[in-house]
Amino acid sequence: MKLTNKKIGISLITLIIIIILIFILAGVVILSLSNNNPLEMAYDAVRINNEASVKQDVRLALVTLQGEYYTGKYLEPGNVVTFPQYVRDKLENGGIDTGNGIIKFSGDENKDNEVIYEGKTGIVGLGTFDDLTGNIDITEVNTPNIPKKHYIFFEQTKITKNFDDGTFIVPINNEYGLELTYTSSNEAVATVNPNTGEVTMVGLGEVIITATVKDTGEVASYELNITENSMEYEVLAYHNEYDGTPHGVSIVVTKPSEYTVRYGLEEGVYDLEESPTIQTTGTMTIYYEITAYGYETIYGRETIVIEKANAIIEFAKSSISKKVGNDNFINSLNNTGDGVVSYYSSNAQIAEVNESTGEVTILSAGTITVTAIVQDGENYEYPEKTITYTIDITKNESYINFDSFDGSVVNKYVGDSNYTTEVTMTGDGKVTYTSSNEEVATVDPQTGEVTILSAGDTVITATVDDTNASVYDEKTASYTLRVSKNAASISFNSLSETKTYGDASFTKTVTKTGDGTVTYSSSNSEVATVNSSSRRSNYNRCWNFKYNCYSSG
Repeated sequence: MKLTNKKIGISLITLIIIIILIFILAGVVILSLSNNNPLEMAYDAVRINNEASVKQDVRLALVTLQGEYYTGKYLEPGNVVTFPQYVRDKLENGGIDTGNGIIKFSGDENKDNEVIYEGKTGIVGLGTFDDLTGNIDITEVNTPNIPKKHYIFFEQTKITKNFDDGTFIVPINNEYGLELTYTSSNEAVATVNPNTGEVTMVGLGEVIITATVKDTGEVASYELNITENSMEYEVLAYHNEYDGTPHGVSIVVTKPSEYTVRYGLEEGVYDLEESPTIQTTGTMTIYYEITAYGYETIYGRETIVIEKANAIIEFAKSSISKKVGNDNFINSLNNTGDGVVSYYSSNAQIAEVNESTGEVTILSAGTITVTAIVQDGENYEYPEKTITYTIDITKNESYINFDSFDGSVVNKYVGDSNYTTEVTMTGDGKVTYTSSNEEVATVDPQTGEVTILSAGDTVITATVDDTNASVYDEKTASYTLRVSKNAASISFNSLSETKTYGDASFTKTVTKTGDGTVTYSSSNSEVATVNSSSRRSNYNRCWNFKYNCYSSG
């Protein structure tokens, strides 16, 4: 009984120990299976070589936050991966759960447990972690169908550039410094330096830039989309007063350097290489199109506005002095605009003004005002539309005289022919002639012709009247006409005559000059008598006597 009881006791103890061990193992398994905290140990870390089986070639690398790599052993059950202390410190919350020393490490998974490689670890497994040593005892490795992982990759996979952004290089992650060759899928859009990866844009559109590892043929690529650039330009249109210059649209393009501008007068119709222009006042809308390869096309329109400019009118002289009878004249007008000017006289009896030209015709003495009125023109307007000037018109200062003998004595003889002495005068005054002694000489009052009547003195006077055009300070001119008798002679044809008493009466021939009346007388009528008018002598006795003949002038 005792032996039996002893055996029974040992069996119970063993049984109890076995049961306890089973519970412990179950707990460990349950805890291990329930520990799902991920250990994202290394992004951009695991490199997988698909040349051999995944299970054999999968390696684990640990990456610090600064990107340093640490390579572990093959991930096989029973392997140990050691984390140095400073790595554990940098990983911080890296998914290590030390609660019971069991961990799970994994990568980024998608459905069906397939890992999409984007530079992150793609390993799934279980292991226990020793907090003191930093070791992981690999207890299970799950190696799903992991696609090929790359040793090179671009940090950007889609890039958009403007056409004129210039050359550029997209950084590539090439950890091992592999020798690469760069190519472009469309060199009409972009070319790439095969050695450096520098891209030059030559067109618009999409292109794939690929980097290829020369030894393995592994590739990495990114998509480049080259879009139109924005132009930098300025459109200038005239908005100001009329200046007499044609104005159009001026377009200044500062970017790009080569471009084409076309113009039109209708929207959508750009058929002109030069901008249309407008010179007169008004508005004009001009449409334009700016094109350049690699740039968006610019369409626009600008309206040119030309307003009327201010203008002035002014006479060259504000006042003018003239004489009656002066020639027609024009007082010059400074007109800086294009308005039509009309001219008017304040008194057309004194002076007339041509309404269109402003030409002045003087008619009589006096003072008038000439007014010019301007209308706003097509391109100009006038703040002052009315201007004036005055004309002071006076009579001419005239004179009259009898040439060189004015005021002197003119000698004439009785019997001289009629004559006319011309007067010298200026102006248009009417001249009237008079004689102070019409018994000596008369003068025609209109013509000034003088008729001599007898000896003596008379004053011939010319008197002029003031007229509308002329005024005479001295209105008379005169001279003295002195008429003298002619120096005459008388003589018998012989100075002696012998007769016999009883001879017949006779007549003695007398020769004379002048127009005097001849009378005859005898010095001794006792000897002979003579007819006082006929010169006939009668003998009374014989005796000597003088026969005298007298001529009375």
